[in-house]
Amino acid sequence: PTYIKLKASANNITCIDGVAIGFSDQLIEHTFYVDASAGNTSIQDGSQDHPFKELMQAISAVEKTNGQNIIINVAAGDYGYSHESENNKNRIYINTGLSNRIEINGTAGSEPWLNGVAVRNANVYLKNLKIDIDAAHNTSGLMVTNGNASLEGITIKSKTNTAQNKSGLSLSNHSNVDVRNNLY
Repeated sequence: PTYIKLKASANNITCIDGVAIGFSDQLIEHTFYVDASAGNTSIQDGSQDHPFKELMQAISAVEKTNGQNIIINVAAGDYGYSHESENNKNRIYINTGLSNRIEINGTAGSEPWLNGVAVRNANVYLKNLKIDIDAAHNTSGLMVTNGNASLEGITIKSKTNTAQNKSGLSLSNHSNVDVRNNLY
């Protein structure tokens, strides 16, 4: 049989004509865009024309797409999140459940800086990003708790060279990490 492949970007669904796909490819794939230099407009829907300004906006949108594959394309810039509790202050916090697969992509050569990342109960693929271990209250650059993370082209280091007694990667509670290409 021939199937129609649908691709969703923010709130828009595009039908790609003439594409035959197998059963494993039938999930709708959502793509969101994030750009720290985006202007403050009334429309920030995560589309390519109206990207989110904060990475956490895109991660929050993932919670509404249960069971889908999510791609978040992140432009160069610095990304943190100051609205969390004191223990997670400035950290990108991903706790979306294990039914989604979230892919967060930077661009090779102009990797965005993330002020630490905490993955809990999530399946995450991180590519071409820099993770700062200096951000406030972080004990490690990347913490994975009861989740899965695949890392490709990831740099975990001190942005200001002031990190003391901090680690690059911390795993706990049945977590898995797949490391590929240039983890520092």
